[in-house]
Amino acid sequence: MTLNEALDRIRSEFESAKAEGIKPSIRVSGEEWVCTLDRSRSKFVVVAKEKHLMLVHMVSKQKTPDVTRINVPDHSQQNLIDDVQKIVNTMYEE
Repeated sequence: MTLNEALDRIRSEFESAKAEGIKPSIRVSGEEWVCTLDRSRSKFVVVAKEKHLMLVHMVSKQKTPDVTRINVPDHSQQNLIDDVQKIVNTMYEE
């Protein structure tokens, strides 16, 4: 998966969550920036680290989460945070 494909997936997840009235929670955990969409039966998590973006989709009845790791050597952690934050701001500023 490319960075643009990951950002499209993030945008899609946020659009769906917004339609359900769900807002993301954002926190910093150590060296990781974490943005979570917590639904009743699933959770979608975006983790931005230096030169890495990770998408985790957990469904309550599945034993193993779907994890996608994207290496982006030309992006700093702040660049990745800015990309995701721009999507969040666009979705929830209306």
